[in-house]
Amino acid sequence: MLSIMKKNIVNDFHDFIPHWGKNISSDFSLLCLKHINENNQLSEIKSDRQDIYTVIKDLELHQGLSDSCIVTLVKDFTYLTDFVFKVNQSSISDLKPQETMTMLEIIISISKTEKKSVLQENKSLLINTLYLLRMAHDAGKEAKHEDFKPITKIKDLAELRKNKDSKENSEGNMSEKAALENNPVFGFKVKLIQLLVNLVWEHQENQNLVSEHAGFQLLLDCSQVDARNPFITQWVVMSVKALCQDNPSNKAILAGLRREGVADSALWAELGIKLDDAGEQVKVAQDKLN
Repeated sequence: MLSIMKKNIVNDFHDFIPHWGKNISSDFSLLCLKHINENNQLSEIKSDRQDIYTVIKDLELHQGLSDSCIVTLVKDFTYLTDFVFKVNQSSISDLKPQETMTMLEIIISISKTEKKSVLQENKSLLINTLYLLRMAHDAGKEAKHEDFKPITKIKDLAELRKNKDSKENSEGNMSEKAALENNPVFGFKVKLIQLLVNLVWEHQENQNLVSEHAGFQLLLDCSQVDARNPFITQWVVMSVKALCQDNPSNKAILAGLRREGVADSALWAELGIKLDDAGEQVKVAQDKLN
């Protein structure tokens, strides 16, 4: 059957794809799905491609994707996020978390390879990533969506444990760490920041595009410790450095920022920035930003 499939148009096998995707323990299913990926046929599949993306992620097949398959993946990701932006710009509740996270993790994996340039040339991907981060961040700040609300204090974790311990799953009560990590949007913000870092890395046009859309202010506002997004502070530091690398105009923008509200002094120190008591910047250590 695999030999027949290789000699025929993929469209003839669309009805089988959902079955293959749900049976990845089958060697035959894996062979069929790998054939589709490796032969630039991803874009020819008109039905839902989510099952194939799940296989790509779980089996780490991203390195074998062609440029055309990567373009198809990015189009699917931006289409999914565009739908959220257009349907309800004030809420992230309509986002399909599992599908979005699956595609996001594949795209991040690709952004670490020599195929990164294919992603960097797609401005829609960059803009959508930035605005997804803004929506998720705003949803947490305004308590519009509990899953995006930052957990910054021990008492917040204790409250979460209290709520989770009252629910039982098939294996008994889950620890609060397991409950957090099993949430489909666990690490969502930090993954978006990680992708932004890779998309702007050594790419001045993308660096400027992020700053034009108030990216510095958003990233710095995301810097607080959050148990839902491990190492987010460190990734914020990395993102600011990536935005300022060999970019005098972005360094000037960062130098012009002033503190509003409570600032994370450790973060500013890591970035080489000193603020006076009024929140005005008094020094930028250029070597920290290079």
